[in-house]
Amino acid sequence: MILVQEAMHSSKLRKEKGMLIKLDMANAFDRVKLTFLYQVLLSFGFEQEFVNLIQACTHSPWIAPLVNERPTEFFKSSRGLRQGCPLSPFLYILMADSLSRKLEQERLIGVVPGLRIMKDLKPINHALFADDSLMLGGASNRVASAFKIILQNYCNVSGALISERKSVVYSWNATEHEIQRIASTLGFKGYADWEKIQYLGLPLILGTNKVNLWEGVLTKIKGKIDAWGGHWLTHGGKLTLIKTVLSSLPIYQAAYLLAPKSISGQINKLLRDFLWHGGKGNQHKFHLVRWETTKLPIREGELQIRDPALVNIGLG
Repeated sequence: MILVQEAMHSSKLRKEKGMLIKLDMANAFDRVKLTFLYQVLLSFGFEQEFVNLIQACTHSPWIAPLVNERPTEFFKSSRGLRQGCPLSPFLYILMADSLSRKLEQERLIGVVPGLRIMKDLKPINHALFADDSLMLGGASNRVASAFKIILQNYCNVSGALISERKSVVYSWNATEHEIQRIASTLGFKGYADWEKIQYLGLPLILGTNKVNLWEGVLTKIKGKIDAWGGHWLTHGGKLTLIKTVLSSLPIYQAAYLLAPKSISGQINKLLRDFLWHGGKGNQHKFHLVRWETTKLPIREGELQIRDPALVNIGLG
């Protein structure tokens, strides 16, 4: 995520015409071509005996899908990996790695060179997390055509299917006409003007780190507090919930984005009010200790509540 964000910012600052392709794989597990999967395992160096064991677990299994929480008639599956099987995610990742290796190979020979972050780092042209896929490159019809050929070949051999309706192309430093031409080549929607993209639950942005990017985090914290109430919770119980749950909610995004001071202030206020006020009807209770004092270590006799601003800086 961080490399993708940095690559986009660096490209924009250099005033390059860049693009980011966000792919949506339709029914990812259900469409896996098992013969290709077994070949991928062999190419990774797994012994034939091991691949035979995997084949015994995955080839033509009998399944009974749940409809309204009740199993239907059993039937034999002809393709795909079973969702819910603990083995399936690992097998899918190994198969998807073949696409990653192909993209890296094409980068090395200059077909899809990707975006350069800085001088000492190699350019990147993709980011894959299971079936969540991003592709990066210069905003040109040639690069778009190269990406399309790679994806078509991958879909043909692996059984994957890209949902053109849900896949999107985002661009910067390019005209509306240029991005629409690229989008037409790929068969996706194209946007030259956009504010943020959600990838793996985090926003990818080109502009400034705005307050509204943190609304989701604040909503989660407020939702937890509203659900718990706190009227019947002791101070010890509320302190435990603050340390174990509420203080942890911003960490995922805080490891990636630096929050504005106003956001850190709002998080502090939510935690502070929950500790001293609790649920409804307790809004007029006094704060018995200064909030800054409660953040001091336990060895100094205080509560050691983590400061969200300092955690954010430490993670960055």
